[in-house]
Amino acid sequence: MIYRFRKQDRDEAADFETSYSFKRQGPTKYKRGGKWFTLNKKATTIIEREDHLEIQIQDWYINCNHNGKYNDQAYARQLDCEDCQAEYLKTIKNE
Repeated sequence: MIYRFRKQDRDEAADFETSYSFKRQGPTKYKRGGKWFTLNKKATTIIEREDHLEIQIQDWYINCNHNGKYNDQAYARQLDCEDCQAEYLKTIKNE
């Protein structure tokens, strides 16, 4: 799965040894706590483009029904990524 995020939504200073940190976007229909969310470095590749970050995430990490089993953490990650991409697309539309 590939998502596009705004560069300002990434915070390298808040990274952990095994994960990347991203700013969680405003209120959504699903309440998730905190201002930041993380993505596992083993499952995520970040490609820096001129005006955005391209986030490539392994299906096993983002797919909420991987191997026929529902995973609510994967679903929450998927929602966070969709929110960040929506914010990026909204920024592009307004330019």
